[in-house]
Amino acid sequence: MTVLTVQWLGKKDKGGDEDPSIALRSEPEPAPTKQETPAEEPPKAERTVTQKAVGLWTVQLAAFKNKQAAVKLAAVLKNRGWEAYVTSADVNAVTLYRTNVGRFRTRGAAEKLLVKLKDREAYRTAFVVTL
Repeated sequence: MTVLTVQWLGKKDKGGDEDPSIALRSEPEPAPTKQETPAEEPPKAERTVTQKAVGLWTVQLAAFKNKQAAVKLAAVLKNRGWEAYVTSADVNAVTLYRTNVGRFRTRGAAEKLLVKLKDREAYRTAFVVTL
């Protein structure tokens, strides 16, 4: 089982006319039931995702063994206006920190963002993945 940790570095959306193909806003989390309520909820900046988000797509720009490097890249991208965040996954007994941009319901929308990132930010090795 792969456990992903998500760290959001984004600013709250203040509204406006943004291109819907750029990024899907985060859906509000459902209210926990009495059985699911943890004794102490983790901070909002870091939460462990134990279930795979079905049908969501993102663009992965890089993967690092060093968490700080992934967070730094996400911060740079966020300052440039992208919806960047870091996830972590254990792959072959090594924890990798992945810098991603956007969350989409369709692969096509994620691929449009991939083209923009390759053109505007020169991330030639970026690719589309499912969350």
